[in-house]
Amino acid sequence: MEHLIWPGVVFLLGVFGVWILRKPLGRLIDRVTHIDKTGIRAAAQDVTTAKIEQKQLIPSRDLMEVNFNPIIRDQEARLKNYLANIQFDSSEEREALLLRTLARSQVHAQFDRTSMLIYGSQLELVVEASSRLSGIGEEELRNKFEQVKSADPLFHEQTTLDSYRGFLLNTGLLISEGDRLKITPFGKEFLKFLVDNGLTHRRRG
Repeated sequence: MEHLIWPGVVFLLGVFGVWILRKPLGRLIDRVTHIDKTGIRAAAQDVTTAKIEQKQLIPSRDLMEVNFNPIIRDQEARLKNYLANIQFDSSEEREALLLRTLARSQVHAQFDRTSMLIYGSQLELVVEASSRLSGIGEEELRNKFEQVKSADPLFHEQTTLDSYRGFLLNTGLLISEGDRLKITPFGKEFLKFLVDNGLTHRRRG
């Protein structure tokens, strides 16, 4: 029963997290002045305004209405029953559990999205990087890219070396150190996530 209930916790807390961050994200979007492959640049925010905005609180009643529907209502009832069977010594312990669940849900959402978007050859590079302390070389990545592009040119018609390499870095799977690409803790946990969830199938690309 636990494996059926906890996805509800993950969904609800994930929605709450997005709702909580909507105003900071909106302010960032309003201040964006330039976007390219190197990143995002935004205009500086007025310090006085920032201090005032930091004091604004979101009413809990607003969060209660986020995407509320009968399915969520029924899931809430199941969660109440589940939480009633957990012994908490304090409200802080209860909050810590919910916070941990929210963090887990956000990381797993990143894993899911990465799993859907990663090319098969990129996954092979991540696996290879995980097996070497020194990681993989830039030349090795370039050779892999040229190999898969020539093998499936139609599929990779719009793929460039920069976008191919950038995906591995921007998702946090690998990190660049000199002329080497090394796996990150996020990358290691991503591979573990694939194994634990039976997602080790071969991918195109």
